Amino acid sequence: MVLDFNEKEKYSVFTGLRHIISDSTMRVQAERGVMAFPDPSMKVRYVVEKSSDGPVYFYSPNHAPDAVMKVKEPRALTWKISDEKRNLMGYNTQKATTTFAGRQWIAWFTAEIPISDGPYKFHGLPGLILEVSDHTNTHRFSIVSIQKNKSHYLVLNDPTYKVAKSMTLEEYEKISQESPLERFKKKAFT
Repeated sequence: MVLDFNEKEKYSVFTGLRHIISDSTMRVQAERGVMAFPDPSMKVRYVVEKSSDGPVYFYSPNHAPDAVMKVKEPRALTWKISDEKRNLMGYNTQKATTTFAGRQWIAWFTAEIPISDGPYKFHGLPGLILEVSDHTNTHRFSIVSIQKNKSHYLVLNDPTYKVAKSMTLEEYEKISQESPLERFKKKAFT
């Protein structure tokens, strides 16, 4: 996974590294007139886009039979910051908790990196979230490396994202529960 934060624009993109590499490879091949297919080993195909002063967007996979769906996240994160502290990756971190998507979450953030961002849809603390997990520890994101780069991944530059269909979370959840065959039938017979 990669959290690519553009400090100048206060904007981030979160997705799988294999997704970034596959999209880049396919774009280069397309420019050469060669049709390429996505890396079949990709486990994460979605993208989460955040800006510090704007909404959070979830983009469905761009290598699917359906058009990319752009879903605005309506659920706000309300954090409770505790006094509990620990060291992660050499950074002093502080514990914060929230409820999101029906789960209790524990985050460890560091004010030493004053970026109010983190993995997946998590953000809004006074420092970078280095680790976040649900209370059962079945869902966990841990930052394992931090690099300062001058260039950024161009994930959302793929044409499939430029024509993404905007929808509400409720609409997306309804569509997501349908089978691909049901969605195909709706398209073919309407």
